[in-house]
Amino acid sequence: MPGYSTEDYARTCSHLGEPVRMTGSDAWLLRRNIPGSELTDLVGPYPIFCSSKLGELRVDLERLESDDVSLTCVLDPLETSAGIGLATEVFPDLLVPFKRHFFVDLRSDFAAARSSHHRRSVSRASRNVEVNAATDPGEHVQEWAELYDSLRQDKRFQGGPSDFSESALEAQLELPGVSYYRATSNGTCVAASLWIEHGDRIYYHLGASSDRGRSLKASFSIFDRALGDAASRGLSWACLGGAAGLKDDAADGLAFFKRGWATDTHTAYLAGRVLNRGAYEALCGATMPRGGYFPAYRGGSPE
Repeated sequence: MPGYSTEDYARTCSHLGEPVRMTGSDAWLLRRNIPGSELTDLVGPYPIFCSSKLGELRVDLERLESDDVSLTCVLDPLETSAGIGLATEVFPDLLVPFKRHFFVDLRSDFAAARSSHHRRSVSRASRNVEVNAATDPGEHVQEWAELYDSLRQDKRFQGGPSDFSESALEAQLELPGVSYYRATSNGTCVAASLWIEHGDRIYYHLGASSDRGRSLKASFSIFDRALGDAASRGLSWACLGGAAGLKDDAADGLAFFKRGWATDTHTAYLAGRVLNRGAYEALCGATMPRGGYFPAYRGGSPE
C-alpha cells in the first residue's frame, strides 16, 4: 500500500497547502502562499514526508519552475535510519534532529517488550471494552468526526497541521490501506484510531477517546488489537510517531503511551532546502541561520 505518499492523502492536508506532485520521486508536497508576498513555498504533508527516492526528489526540486522559495518537511525516520548522507545532499540548508519516533518490530516478540504498565492497562481495558476493526471505515464518519472534534477542543490544536476538517477525516477513512479500530462499551463507541499501511509497515495516524474511553483505558485495547492484526498480515514495522507538538518532550503523556509499546526508536529529522536563495534572503533580510527556524521568514514555526 502506498500510504502517505499518494495524491489522495495529500489532498486531505489541503489546510496546509495545495498538493504538488514530485514526478521523479513519486511523492507529494504542499504549496502554500507566503504572507505579504506573491511568492510560495513548499511543505511536506502531516505528519511525515514518505519517499524512498530522495535522489530523485533532488532532481524534482532542481527542475521546479515556480515561485517556490523553500521546502520544509519532516523525514520518515525509517528512510534515514541507515544513514543521512543522501538526505544531507538533498537538504543542504537544514537537517536537524526533530523528535524521537517510537517503533514496534512486528517480527519480534513485541508483546513481551511492553512495559508492565501497558500490560496491566491492556488487561484492565479488555474487561471493559470490545475492539473491532471496521469492515467499512466510511460508515463511521460522524462518530469519528465527533471523537476527533472532542480531542481538538481538549488539546486546542485548532489551526495546526493536525487540524483536519470533517471532510478530510472522511476522505482519510476511505483511503486504500486504512484500518479504523473502534472500542465500544455497552454499544457506545468510546475510542477509535486510524492506521495507514505503507509498504511493509503501518503507521498510527490519529486517535481519539471520549472521557469514558480514557477512564476505561480503551486505547490500550485498540493498540493491542491493531499491532496483533498488523503482525498477522506479515508487516514488519508499526510506526507510532513521537511526542505531541513540536518538542521532543520525554514527559509528554503521548510519548509515555507510545514508549510503552515500542521495541525501537529512530530519530525524525526536520529538513529544509532553499529553492530560491535570492528571494529567501530578501524575505529574511539576512542569510539563513543554520539550526534556527526554517524558513526564517515565517518567524518561529518549523512548518
